[in-house]
Amino acid sequence: MNSDDKSHWQKVKALFKAARALPPESRAGYLSEQCGHDADLLKAVSRLLQSATADEYLSGIVQDAAKNTVAATAKARLEQRVGNYKLIELIGTGGMGNVYRAERDDDRFDHQVAIKLLHANLGDEALVQRFQVERQTLANMNHPNIARLLDGGETDAGTPYLVMEYVDGIPVDRYCDEHRLSVPERLRLFRKIADAVEYAHRNLIVHRDIKPSNILVNPAGEPKLLDFGIAKFLDNTVLKFAVAPTLEGSALMTPEYASPEQVRGEPITTATDIYSLGILLYILLSGRRPYLQQATNMAAIARAICDTEPSRPSTVITLEGDPDNTVPNIVASRRTSVSRLTKLLSGDLDNIVMMTLQKDPERRYRSARALSDDIENYLSDKPVSARPESVTYRTGKFIRRNRWGVAATAAILLLIVGLPAYYSVKVTEQRNLAQLEAQKSAQVSGFLLSLFSMPDPDQAQGERVTARALLDQGALRIEQELADQSVVRAAMQDVMGGAYMGLGLYDRSQALLDSALRTRVSLFGAEHDEVLQTGTKIAELNAATGDFRKAESLYREALKLSRKLHGNDSLHAAMLLTGLANAVYEQGSQEEARGYYAEALAMHERLSAQPSLEKATTMHGYGWLLTNMAEFDEAESVLRASIAMLRETAGAYHPEVPAAMNHLTFALMDSGQWDAAEQNMREGLALTTRIYGEEHPGVAADLQTLGTILQKKGAYAEAETLYRRGLAIDLKLLGEDHPYVASDKNNLAGVLKTQGNYAEAIALYRESLATNRQRFGTEHPETATNLSNLGLALLQLGDFEGARELLAEATQIRTVVLGADHPATLSSRNIFAIYLHIAEDYPAARSAFEKSLADRTRVLGEHHTARMTTLLDLTELLRDMGLPDEAAARLSQARETVDASVDEQHPVRIRTDYVDALLRDDAGDTEAARSLYQGVLYRYREILLPNDPRLARILMAYGDLLTRNSEVRAALPLLQEAVSIREAILPAGHWEIAVAQSLLGNCESALGRAGAEATLLGARDTLLATRGNKNSYTQKAEARLTAHRARDNR
Repeated sequence: MNSDDKSHWQKVKALFKAARALPPESRAGYLSEQCGHDADLLKAVSRLLQSATADEYLSGIVQDAAKNTVAATAKARLEQRVGNYKLIELIGTGGMGNVYRAERDDDRFDHQVAIKLLHANLGDEALVQRFQVERQTLANMNHPNIARLLDGGETDAGTPYLVMEYVDGIPVDRYCDEHRLSVPERLRLFRKIADAVEYAHRNLIVHRDIKPSNILVNPAGEPKLLDFGIAKFLDNTVLKFAVAPTLEGSALMTPEYASPEQVRGEPITTATDIYSLGILLYILLSGRRPYLQQATNMAAIARAICDTEPSRPSTVITLEGDPDNTVPNIVASRRTSVSRLTKLLSGDLDNIVMMTLQKDPERRYRSARALSDDIENYLSDKPVSARPESVTYRTGKFIRRNRWGVAATAAILLLIVGLPAYYSVKVTEQRNLAQLEAQKSAQVSGFLLSLFSMPDPDQAQGERVTARALLDQGALRIEQELADQSVVRAAMQDVMGGAYMGLGLYDRSQALLDSALRTRVSLFGAEHDEVLQTGTKIAELNAATGDFRKAESLYREALKLSRKLHGNDSLHAAMLLTGLANAVYEQGSQEEARGYYAEALAMHERLSAQPSLEKATTMHGYGWLLTNMAEFDEAESVLRASIAMLRETAGAYHPEVPAAMNHLTFALMDSGQWDAAEQNMREGLALTTRIYGEEHPGVAADLQTLGTILQKKGAYAEAETLYRRGLAIDLKLLGEDHPYVASDKNNLAGVLKTQGNYAEAIALYRESLATNRQRFGTEHPETATNLSNLGLALLQLGDFEGARELLAEATQIRTVVLGADHPATLSSRNIFAIYLHIAEDYPAARSAFEKSLADRTRVLGEHHTARMTTLLDLTELLRDMGLPDEAAARLSQARETVDASVDEQHPVRIRTDYVDALLRDDAGDTEAARSLYQGVLYRYREILLPNDPRLARILMAYGDLLTRNSEVRAALPLLQEAVSIREAILPAGHWEIAVAQSLLGNCESALGRAGAEATLLGARDTLLATRGNKNSYTQKAEARLTAHRARDNR
């Protein structure tokens, strides 16, 4: 047989199979259309059909009789037992068998299943073999969205059956309509179905009969793919038996959902299921079928499937003709309107569906996974592969997905449209050089647009295309493709350098901006708008990287140039003043910064009284300055106004919005509004993450701020987690020597110290201090913060000399740089008072605490938690000084404020109860003290980690009370735990361990334990060595040792 004969026979065979699948009355019309003027082809196919007619006629008679027999048999089987199950209800019937709902019938447990019984009376060996194929198909699969095979076998009469998972559900199209699922909800449900089909394909199985009735959705909303009765194994070698050729070539399909290759009798591949999924998706989205509007019989359906292009789903919504699915029903069941549904389906969804319905299998989606992924792309506002590639489409999708997270990248779009026209005008101004640029400006658009082209899926290997990926591609190509277009190259470097800066990729930004500046200065001279543009960005970059001295210098240069080019008042000048104000503030010059902000805001008003993004940005900076100057009420007002104006003028997703929310959080925290601060910061973090993604300095900053709130509220473990996440992001993006990293380490050290992890905390404090000293010098607020925190940690470790030096230096720096009334300065003074208390310089400590209390009350207000803390510090000092009445008076002040300001679980309230218990214990009110100790211990155990130093303090106090009250067996485990905590978090030989050991030894002595004296003696000796013989703790330890020896002598 030559090639022509072979081709002719293939056509004859394909048409014969397709026509044979149609009703006899439809075949002639179908063949007339398919064969056209090819009489030989028509004759050959007709002869084959005629030879099969007698068999079909006889077969039809047999099948009609068989159907009647099957119906009777199905009814008769109800209540019969099959295996361990009783058949309860006929729930489905088909060409191969009946499906029953059945129940377990052996009293072992209640269980419903679906049982499929082969039509035993048909006696068709091919059907038996098909049943075996279905059984092995199901046995090979385990997927949450595919009905599971549970068992199988033969009845006593030899009839094969399958026991399957019973799905109590309804067809997917009905489910979507009855539950009024929106289009996005339908798409998400469809993705689960597509994933199940993909799973089958990976197991070399083609379903071949995907349709709504074979996909049931249960009450939980989970779809289940059913009925693999006509499934095809792509590799028959996996079967445990040979498949008969007649069975493999049978026209097995549901015509309304069949693919063109099924209708034509061509080889079946996974693309067949993709086509059927497309019809299903078409129905779920539009409420219509793609062909039935114009097809009235099987021949017409076959012609439509093979030859007619279906209408796009968006265009068929308003077509009438289906009384069960009217237009009002369609839109109501999707919770929308005709216009909105039409708009929603137009574009991407139309293209996705139409790609699945391509006549040529090769032009459909490569896999069900690819189809599912494209739907996810649509839902995520990313480009879909089904969309014809166009410039506007790709760039629009990219920007919508990344929104303001790639705001700087979006500036490239302005160049796409603007650069060619801009340089076509500029050529007259740029002498011979510009003439060259104009000739090649068209290449700029092509270069820029190519950055937004999606990579080939195989090249991308599943990775998401990000703003950084696009920029990296562009940066690598600028020098090569724009090497001879210096004006355009500099413009590209300027835009892309700004984009890198917006993404926190500062080194890449620096290289591009420096190159752009050099080129522009060489082309245009130093006094030119484009030089000013790039110079401003470099100033912003230096501020972003923490080099505020250089940023200040660059802002001043840019401001001078701006006024020379554009006059004293201009929008650019106002924004340069804003940047300059921030740069000088960051160096500690608050009043100078206030002056620049005031000048910038006044300039904004002179230029325009209308709201603007630029004005809102300046207001944001000013509100942050006010927060740090402790003017909280005005700061909150200005920041809220800034946020409102930002949303009005730039939209909710502009990067400045979450940045302003972050700073508002500090204003709320510093004014004591902790719950409002936490709520605001969680909203801000979610917004920042949505804008930038998971890894960006802005996200790290929000994590640090939220961690600060949670630490203050006592949620230490969660705070630590957030601090570590933020530090990891900044380390990855910025490097070890960045000031943001130093700040992150300082924050993490603080919460670690609070939880007793002094070793890691001190190491982090020292690293942070070294970075800030190198970056800012000694006279800087950040350096003071490091000194203060490190000094306090050393104090708690017992290094009194080292602590005094660092704490005094921190207080001095803050007083000079920030002012005497700055909250940070007040904090330094209170910490120094704590140092004096622990060092037992009681008169000096009392004076320091009283001044701290007065200053915090005046500056922060009566209800600030910092003021409450100082009151409790002073109360404990007065107790140690032997002044119980004065201590009680101060406690009463603290109690009044605490009751009005914080909830039951706030650490300040718990500490108030602890101090109250100490005073009642001293006064001999044992029962009241006991009750308070118990309550404090219970609440501390709820909010503190097991090794928290505060837990050790309450255990010691309560254990000592029990020991003195002769409840020594109850006291012993409490004091043992206290010693264990302090030994875990403090170095060996620390005086605070010795204090706990002395109390434990006293308890052991009361119990008559042999090791009591060794414990008491060791504790006394340690205190003598570390605190001296005049220290109150040493003297108490000596008294306990003496009492023990006296007890022994008795």
